[in-house]
Amino acid sequence: TSLYWGNPLRFHRVRYDVQGTYQCVAASDGFQEVTKDVFIDVVGRPSIQSDVTTIEVVEGATARLHCEILGDPLPGKVTWSWRDKQGVETIVMATNSGLSIIEKPVDDGTSSTFLLKDVGISREGTYICQASNMFGEARREIRLEVTVIQKS
Repeated sequence: TSLYWGNPLRFHRVRYDVQGTYQCVAASDGFQEVTKDVFIDVVGRPSIQSDVTTIEVVEGATARLHCEILGDPLPGKVTWSWRDKQGVETIVMATNSGLSIIEKPVDDGTSSTFLLKDVGISREGTYICQASNMFGEARREIRLEVTVIQKS
């Protein structure tokens, strides 16, 4: 980007992907080129990345629901909850039978994978990945649909 006097570098609608090191270069004929690096640290409420809005699983298989949380500061924990067909929301604990939650650090964030083993039709519904920090909260909904194979 070429900028001139009175035309500062400005960011609008900043997201976490603009975080990084930027270099300003001052160059003029007859003078030595001068550079200055500056690090832009983006802080704000968490952002949850997930490409999937619906997952279809055959009854008896394992369902894997995944979300990636970005934030600065990073949320202390990721919470998963389940909304059944009647609209009742329940926080899901990894201690429940057949359920596990795997969290691991990734670049600038946390990856959370929710595993449901031996899925039955009663597990259908909307699962919600949720995280918060001092700036706010983010939620991502993933619908789980279970396909029952008829035995002949």
